[in-house]
Amino acid sequence: MKVLIIDPKASMGSSLKVLLTNEGYTADVITASDEAVSYCKLYDYDIIIKDFKSNKEMDSYQFLHQLRSSGINTPLIMISDQKDEKNLIELLNLGADDFVLKPFNVKELIARCRAIVRRAQGHSASAIQIGRLKIDLRRNLAEAEGQILNLTNKEYSILELLAIRKGVMISKEMFLNHLYSGMDEPEMKIVDVFICRLRRKIADATNGDNFIQTIWGRGYILHDPAEKASSSDDEVMKAG
Repeated sequence: MKVLIIDPKASMGSSLKVLLTNEGYTADVITASDEAVSYCKLYDYDIIIKDFKSNKEMDSYQFLHQLRSSGINTPLIMISDQKDEKNLIELLNLGADDFVLKPFNVKELIARCRAIVRRAQGHSASAIQIGRLKIDLRRNLAEAEGQILNLTNKEYSILELLAIRKGVMISKEMFLNHLYSGMDEPEMKIVDVFICRLRRKIADATNGDNFIQTIWGRGYILHDPAEKASSSDDEVMKAG
């Protein structure tokens, strides 16, 4: 999961970034709300976490309006020390997806982020089942035939991104941004290396099944090979 944290003072954002990184996520921290729209257009975030501050730099209400009117639908959680119900309702009406009151439990915040991202991508459960492959978003691990795959953090991050967006092509540029946040990015061919290792580990656990399809010159798609085989059989029968 790739997270954008907006915190005018950066203190909470920096601490939260460390905690999210320890959970295996990638996070960027910015202090100015007016930069967020540009960041969201440039990078593909799964969720935004914003510290609610009124009457400071760009007002949170103005920020939400600008974000949504720009066509950016990235889920957003507001963190607030204000318990004013009227303000919180207004934030939700303007496009916030949830809010968390200070002081907050970090594990609860992460759980809310996971749930919102899952729902935004059409997944209601905490695990995504793709044929014999299961991606557990809560525990950050993958299983095949009940066997936990021995994946590195980078390999799991790639598989999670593919699973959340099953059936959608993910470009190599998106993978690099997801893994490195635009900082010290290696050459693009490293994505092919990660995919090759990930594909091999999944195949070893599923008797050779290929879950990751290459779209030559563009990127990769995660799919259930059993569904593809079934579709091919149907086409053969119709042709016959």
